Amino acid sequence: MTGLIGLLVLGSTALVALDASKRDWSGDGFADAAWKWVVGMLLLWFVALPLYLLHRRRVPLLGSGGGNGPVASFDAPERPWSVPPPGMG
Repeated sequence: MTGLIGLLVLGSTALVALDASKRDWSGDGFADAAWKWVVGMLLLWFVALPLYLLHRRRVPLLGSGGGNGPVASFDAPERPWSVPPPGMG
């Protein structure tokens, strides 16, 4: 059981490290760098993970020009059925 919890902590820490490194933390007063999130995850995982999930919504992706968080990171592909057929729209 302890090994499973350890894997959960390390796996989620790796995912946070990847996601946090793609975001601009310069304006965040809580943790202004990705490495701080990683250290927080390793030391206090049960506190740092919920805090990260709350904070990442307000932090734009690098180079996105201030998008609105996770929504800006998922660009939906254009669906052909969303475009009306010729003469119908």
